[in-house]
Amino acid sequence: MPHIHSEELESVATKIFGDGSVQLMRVKNRFNPDYDATASAGYRDILMNIKLTSKDDEFAEQIFEVQLQLQAFYDEKTDQGHANYAKFRDLRGK
Repeated sequence: MPHIHSEELESVATKIFGDGSVQLMRVKNRFNPDYDATASAGYRDILMNIKLTSKDDEFAEQIFEVQLQLQAFYDEKTDQGHANYAKFRDLRGK
């Protein structure tokens, strides 16, 4: 999974959205100041569901998720780190 530094977030998003074969379907921006980070134990990222339309007919349309995250969060996101988050989420009943 690619990981980036904060100064690269805008550049990456601009490149994705500037491609005419990419259509944004949904965005979950956990960097937004209005996002309640207590819901994710402080974790921040941007999730985008995008549709890629192929120029040939082999794969006409594909929908997939792109995750943009900071290097520091990527470094902490180990198997054990995710397991700890899953326990936190389960204790909250979500």
